[in-house]
Amino acid sequence: MDPTAGEEGRGAAEPLLSRRSLILGSVAAGAIVVGSASSARAFTYQLRSQAEHDALPITWGYPFDSPADRRLGVDGYPGPTYSGHIGVDFFTVPRVGTRVLAVANGTVSQIGDDGEVGRGVFVVVQHAAGVRSEYLHLERGSIAVRVGQPISRWTPLGRTGWTGDVRPKEPLSGHLHLAIFSGPHRTGVVWNPVWLVADAPTPGGTIPEPTPTNYEDDMAYPFRVDNKHLFLVSPGFIKHFSDSGPADLTRNIVASNDEWISLGSADFLKQLDSFGVPRNMVDLTVGRVFDVSAGQMVVGGMWSWAREAQQNTRAILAALNNRP
Repeated sequence: MDPTAGEEGRGAAEPLLSRRSLILGSVAAGAIVVGSASSARAFTYQLRSQAEHDALPITWGYPFDSPADRRLGVDGYPGPTYSGHIGVDFFTVPRVGTRVLAVANGTVSQIGDDGEVGRGVFVVVQHAAGVRSEYLHLERGSIAVRVGQPISRWTPLGRTGWTGDVRPKEPLSGHLHLAIFSGPHRTGVVWNPVWLVADAPTPGGTIPEPTPTNYEDDMAYPFRVDNKHLFLVSPGFIKHFSDSGPADLTRNIVASNDEWISLGSADFLKQLDSFGVPRNMVDLTVGRVFDVSAGQMVVGGMWSWAREAQQNTRAILAALNNRP
């Protein structure tokens, strides 16, 4: 999203509902509008052709270690957008805490924090040919560079977050807004990051494959916390395993790979935020999850918003049936 324009959410259609929104009982993050590249619209900024993009003397890289879901793009170029949006929104899994990488060689020209308005925590990198890239909504405290620092392609800049004008204001809305400019912010050239970095290689040398919207809803992620507790997490869902055998079997069936993601307690709690799982549903001292059916923390327990909603519905119906 482009909060620097003061138009965040304006002109957007109703948000799309995804499986996550059904689990959480809320609107899915990221309104998507089918944009128009109509020449009749009067832009305050300048656009460039695909050939001019290809002619830039810059070697580009992908902004993450692995593919991300790409949503709203630049108004005026092909793809989903809304009026005045001048960057591309990338949604990662997990939403919050994913490493953000510089898309090309350059020098860090600006670092800032607009608070909970505008860009939030951001980094600006100056590249060759007067081109600069801007990385918005980063996680507070995650900035890994300093102003004036020369950097290379794929240098870690910070981590994805939900600072600034992000709507709805919740971790599930966390994303990277990547904008690429030449000249003045609103009257210069706005380049299309999709044409520049979407097919650029990752640090591992692979070309990201296109990913369907909300692809992460179909996956669960296995976490090993403090090298002893095993959890399976997906949006609005968490399961604790007390035995590694069933844990490994389940991981191999539902996870995208056969490796556990090893994290410390603090980092794992941040990941719970990005998945929409309340922190108080987990006890990391002994390894337990609040089990809705049992009504207490349980070793091997499982919690989800869906189960919570079902339990609440049963309680309401029982209360109604017991009315005098």
